[in-house]
Amino acid sequence: MLIFAENDRSKSGSENRSYNVNWLLLNGLGMAIVGWQAISLPGPLSIEQAADIAAKNAFEVRTQSSLVEQSRQRVGESRAAAGLQVTANGTYTRYSRPQESQGGSGGSLSDASSAVLSAQIPIDISGQYRNNNRFFEATLAASKLNLLTATLDAKLKAREAYLAVLKAQANAAVAEMSVRDAQAQLEQSEKLYAEQSIALIDVSRYKAQLSRFKSELIERQNELQIAKHALNQELALPIEQELELADVPDPQVQDDDPNALIDLALKHRPEILALQETAKAYGYSIAALKAGLRPSMTLALDYQPKLGSNSNVGANNLGTLSLSVSIPLHDSGATRSRTASARQDQLQTLVAIEKQMLLISQEVRDLIATKESAVAKLSNALDQQKYAEEVYKIALIRQEAGQGTYVDVIDAATLLAQARTDVVSARYEVLSTAMRLKRALADDLPIASQPDEVGQ
Repeated sequence: MLIFAENDRSKSGSENRSYNVNWLLLNGLGMAIVGWQAISLPGPLSIEQAADIAAKNAFEVRTQSSLVEQSRQRVGESRAAAGLQVTANGTYTRYSRPQESQGGSGGSLSDASSAVLSAQIPIDISGQYRNNNRFFEATLAASKLNLLTATLDAKLKAREAYLAVLKAQANAAVAEMSVRDAQAQLEQSEKLYAEQSIALIDVSRYKAQLSRFKSELIERQNELQIAKHALNQELALPIEQELELADVPDPQVQDDDPNALIDLALKHRPEILALQETAKAYGYSIAALKAGLRPSMTLALDYQPKLGSNSNVGANNLGTLSLSVSIPLHDSGATRSRTASARQDQLQTLVAIEKQMLLISQEVRDLIATKESAVAKLSNALDQQKYAEEVYKIALIRQEAGQGTYVDVIDAATLLAQARTDVVSARYEVLSTAMRLKRALADDLPIASQPDEVGQ
């Protein structure tokens, strides 16, 4: 359990951390102004290039970049509230009839003018301004970490959409291969039927098989087009944008230590770090609320110069320096209630941290198990494809030798098409699981310096 101190600190959390998010903010704001546009690449688009485009273009990233800028401006506003405030006021009065001059100097005035230059600065003896500043700084740090989260999510969605396109392309290629094989079988059967070597029903079976494979090819091509549209959506590009994608190599298979990976995820996941900053912000908020019951002090300077010969101010310029002190005596428990409410907000955030840590632990363990299962399924699918190819070749040889039937060939072709499809599904399940595990470990965005402990 993390415990957050309510007393002041010499440095805010945002000053103790340095995250590589400035480029995200600038690129996000730039894209918000320019909007989506087509891209042109010298070669095929790689999966990491697609992830980088999503990190700049994704709508969620650009929205979160704007929220970061809002938080930064709130920090500036809070700092300004504790700084020097200077105002200038001036009045000019024109009388309908001459007025007697004040001060016993005699004569009359037809008009009068005055000006006051005021300056005041609060003296933060209670620490309220200081804790308010730290509250907004911690909120800004949390907002930056939320930007990292949005960027990681955008990259993962782009990678998954990229893999979906490659998978759809592979499935379409399998369907095209099946159509070519079925077309060749049909042509061969038609020749044999012309020679009266086979019956018409065998030709009809080949025609039915070819028709089925053609229907499957149409379905696969439609899935490919939809997957391309989905990728463009994740990259915030025009839906009709044509992209040439590079293939993705198979990930290296290695034994994963769940405990080590979980520890790595808990240290790097920005979701947890953002919640920690939020909890710390509530700690500063509590301290600022408590300071509302302490005395406050303001130093003010007013300067009123003499204006014109008809001024009623007097002969000399007038300057006033004042120091005011305000001591709260009784607020009917309002501050106590607000402080108690802020404590509950902090408690809820601490509970959310515990829940998030447990969810991340489960996520990493589930992904490791899913990856092991996917690797095993891919190995099994490759074996099944190898056996299906052998069965298909043997069926063709037996049929040509007159020892097998055309039904055996058709069944073997169907089995081979299914085996090839299973290999595609298993391969991209392995790749997709590897990408999700990469996101779970949050190793996409380098962090210049790890956050120190939020509380003691």
